[in-house]
Order: sequence, then C-alpha cells, then structure tokens
Amino acid sequence: MKTIFIDGVNWFLEEEGLAHALEGLTLEKRPGRAHEVRTYGKDKVFIKYFREEGLDGFLRHRFSPRGKKEYLFGKKLLSLHIPTAVPLGYGIAKKGSYVIQGWVGGETLAAALQRPGERENLLYLLAALLRDLMAKGVRHNDLHLENILVYEKGLYVVDLHKAQARTRFSHRDELSNLCHALLMIYGDMTEEERQTFYRAYGSEDVRPEVEAGLQRFWKRWIERKGQRAFRNTSKISAASGNVTIRGREDAGKGSFVEAIKTDRKVIVERYTDHVRKIYRDKGRLERAWRNHVTLEYLGLRITPEPFRMETPSKGKRGFIAMEDLKGRGIELDRHLDRIYDLLNSLERREMVMRFSFFLRTLLDRGILHRDLKACNLFVVNGHDLLLLDVEDITFAVPDRNFVARMLVQLATTVPVRIRMRDRMRFFANATRNLTTDRKQLLREVKEESLRREIVYEGVSGLKKESWPAHH
Repeated sequence: MKTIFIDGVNWFLEEEGLAHALEGLTLEKRPGRAHEVRTYGKDKVFIKYFREEGLDGFLRHRFSPRGKKEYLFGKKLLSLHIPTAVPLGYGIAKKGSYVIQGWVGGETLAAALQRPGERENLLYLLAALLRDLMAKGVRHNDLHLENILVYEKGLYVVDLHKAQARTRFSHRDELSNLCHALLMIYGDMTEEERQTFYRAYGSEDVRPEVEAGLQRFWKRWIERKGQRAFRNTSKISAASGNVTIRGREDAGKGSFVEAIKTDRKVIVERYTDHVRKIYRDKGRLERAWRNHVTLEYLGLRITPEPFRMETPSKGKRGFIAMEDLKGRGIELDRHLDRIYDLLNSLERREMVMRFSFFLRTLLDRGILHRDLKACNLFVVNGHDLLLLDVEDITFAVPDRNFVARMLVQLATTVPVRIRMRDRMRFFANATRNLTTDRKQLLREVKEESLRREIVYEGVSGLKKESWPAHH
C-alpha cells in the first residue's frame, strides 16, 4: 500500500493516483457520519468518514478505526466471493477515520422492493445472499436493506465496519442476519411472499424464531431512533434548544396569521409558512417529536411533515412547526359526512379498501394510535390519509385489546348512516394480517360499538347520533 499524508490525514491507498481524488475533503466538518462521491479517472470512488466522540469513540479510534476495519473486511468479503464495494484504502485523521471504495451504482434493496413487479425475484436474491453469508460464516450486525445495494442484477453488501467473520457460525448469528434483513420489510410482505422467502432460504422451520426476533429487534430499533431525536445525526440538527429536520432548516419561520385551536393540552396556530403546535406539557412535546423523528427514519409519510421543534424556555412553551394542510383536505369524519351519500356501491367499496389499507399498513408495522377518532385522520387530496396528534402514536406489536379499542374509537366517530357492511369490510381488511382470532375480534368491536353513542364533527358542526334499532 501507498502511505500519503494529505490535509492532516494519513492515507493508506491501494493506488498512489487516488491521492488526487482526496484533496480538499471537508467531511470532517460535517456532523456524524458523512460521505462523498468523487471522480477517479474514468471511474468514481465513494469516500466515507466516521467521526469518533466520547470515551468509547476515543478507544475505538485508537485501537480499531472504523475506516480501517471496513477496508479490511471488504477485502475479506471479496476473498469469499461475496459482492461488495471494492476497498481502495483508508485514512486516519485526528478525530475519525475514512474508507475509500469503488463506487457501486444502482439503488438500495429497500428502494428496489417498492416496485411490485420485481419483489419476488429480489426476495429470492435476498434469501440466496443470506444463505451465502451463513455458509461463509459472515455476521454483518447491521444488515438492513439500506446496506444492500442492487446493481447489475445482483446484490452487494456494504457498510461493513460492524461485520464479523465466524469460524463457527451459530444459530444466533443466522438469526441476527435474518432479522436485520427482514426488519423493515416484514410488515409489508404478504403471506405468500413470506412463504416464498422461507422456501427460497431453504428453512421454513426458522420462521417462528425469526418472527419472535423481529419483535425484539423492532422494539430496540424504535427506542434507538427515539433517543436520536434530540441529537445531531444525519437526519437531525440540534442546537441551543432548537431541533430541526435536516434539509428543512428554512421552513417553519413565517409570521403569525391566526389561532386555530386552544384546549387544555395544546394551542395550535397558523403562520404564513407552517402550523405551530404549542404543547402545555413538555412530556407530550418530547413524545410527539420522538415519534416524528422515528417516522422520518422509517421513511413513512403518514403524518404532517415536521420542520423543527423548540424546547420550552424562560416561561415560553415548546412547540413543533409542521406543514400546513389547509386547502389540501379535511378530517375523515367531515369527509365521510360530505361525500358518503354521493357515492355508489362500487365507489364506496373502493374508498373502504383504500382507507383500510392505510390502517393495515400501520398495524403491520406496529404503529398504533391511542386516540384513533376519525377527527385524528386527515384525508389529503380526497384519497390519502395522515395521522394527526402524533404524540398519541406508540410503536408496539399490535395487542388485541389495544387494536379493539382503536377500532371502536373509529367506529363511533363516523356518521351512523355508514352501512355496517362497509364498516365490517373496512375492519376485516385492516386486520387481515393479525394473528389473533379476527372473527371474534370484529364481533367484539361491533358489540362494544353498538353500546356507545356516536359523536363526530360533521360538515355542519358537532353531531351526536344513536344506532338504529335494527343493528
């Protein structure tokens, strides 16, 4: 290897000519982990920087720099004929380390799986990759689908600084790779896709252990993302009580227009370029922001887009600035009150299936809402739904009683004239992937709903209705 000193960094390079691609790097000035793509001759190279902070970071940088580790493990994978970015060198700086790799084009497996026509083939490829890693004793330790690239009809494993080579690959190592890889997509997979994957993997017997492991992984993953909500990360910029979603620094700074709502929990105000939700309770504010940030990491667009959070200070309450939905839609209860009678049977069925798919997506991903009244579902552009009152979101494996409570809340906050057939079709489709006795669950939801009064906000104002006697 060639050793070259450039701008305070000791570089260890496969080729001396790479030095020209490394001049003037500013990655050390960026927060957290940062990367850059540069030209090298007719090719491109990918340069990644690992910043080290605190005592743990100091010790890691001293004895096992992440840039060097990723470089060495990349060479290890290639020797095992596992596709990865070609390692070209690494660099050691004062407060962090670099790795330089050949550029791998294509896209992440997470993105590729969004195209329905390619899902089956990609799941076969994923199963084959996981079998290969097991056969060759490689435990990745962070094998989520953003760390698997689809390129030239094959899969490439990247982000290797946590990976380990095992002389004896245990069942725990196998489950670790499987759970990391399936965590972000398992809720979106149909039962047929799940069966296809396990058959392609060659072991349907491992499914119960994987599903139990996924629940544990999901809980830990959510907790970690929530903990990052108030720190500088690749998605968050935090400074002096103001926390912003990166890329939205210029949003949410307009002037006051009007008050929208005031109650014992929140004050909602409209500004020229955002809506500001001011929380009377700091705990609710922080819970709402953690939920917003977690959903950002999940890549889910199911709430109004958040811009920034300001913490309470000197008698001022904290708030979250978010996108203004005015003119783009209406709450679900008023939407149904306005259009339900105008729809024919086919249109009603299509609406039911579209809205129930939204709720099924939430349940499949373990996203629950403590107050799922219809007024907390916002219909955008006539066909998409968003969740309001983000502080009432919780992330958990769907508990039967919790789900039943959500469904009863929804059933008793929409107009009574919505046919029971449409209601039951909605709930049946929304709960299709739950493992509980769904017939019994829906029967209980129906019986409990019939014992309650219906209260909702209609087009003309608050309405209270009773169920017809024939129900």
